[in-house]
Amino acid sequence: VRNQLLGIAKGQDLNTPDTLLNLIVSIRDALKGFHKGSEQLLGNWGFTVNTSAPTPDPDPSPDPDPNPPMPTVLAGIVREMGTSTPIEGANIQISTSVGMFAAISSDTGSFSITLPDTIEETETANIIVQKDGYLPYVQAITIVPNVSIVFDFFLDAA
Repeated sequence: VRNQLLGIAKGQDLNTPDTLLNLIVSIRDALKGFHKGSEQLLGNWGFTVNTSAPTPDPDPSPDPDPNPPMPTVLAGIVREMGTSTPIEGANIQISTSVGMFAAISSDTGSFSITLPDTIEETETANIIVQKDGYLPYVQAITIVPNVSIVFDFFLDAA
């Protein structure tokens, strides 16, 4: 069971939904998009990066900030309470000091919200998860700038 949840059981790969490996790869891919052209910065997130190949310099302008702000990513899976079945189409909303942000869960129940780097201080925000036929889920969370958070939300049937 452990290997199935991790996504390393026989027959599973990084595309197997609802596994830790799939979630980590999704976060990595989001970070790769954020750091396009500077992929070596993924090492700041704990990923192993091939540093033997030079990063191409598409613009010979001045050196970029060596410590650019990292995105704050909220990601996870919405599941049904009791069965752990992924819930597709759940609305995930978070209200922060800089605005409201939202996502809709995919057919695997997964979602990802990237918050802007204008959140400069640790703050408490409310996250709301809703889907017709289920009771809404509300939770206060602490957002730390430049830190990603992974959630599993379980919704009770209405």
